[in-house]
Amino acid sequence: MQSLSEKAETAVRGKLEEARTKVEAQKKHIEQTRDNLKAMAQQKVAETKETVKEWKAKRETQKLKARADRAEAYAADAITYAVAAIDRAEEAILDAAVTRMDADAVK
Repeated sequence: MQSLSEKAETAVRGKLEEARTKVEAQKKHIEQTRDNLKAMAQQKVAETKETVKEWKAKRETQKLKARADRAEAYAADAITYAVAAIDRAEEAILDAAVTRMDADAVK
């Protein structure tokens, strides 16, 4: 019968493998999200306050709505990116725990 520490180590190693698989599966989507965030940030810089003020004055609703849509998409991508960062942090924590267990095992 496995000791409690062996069971715990097995469980942590299993969680680490799950975390690695999850992070790897998200990789391509997160790269695209990061690219979207960069592009939207550049677009935001291009839309100066003066430009937006002009759109409002001229009642250019299509441009204002498109700007709002981009802002909402940016917010959604920022959340997606933050969640992925948390997943990567979880993987790093589990990796650190497994690495420490490996080091402690040779005492």
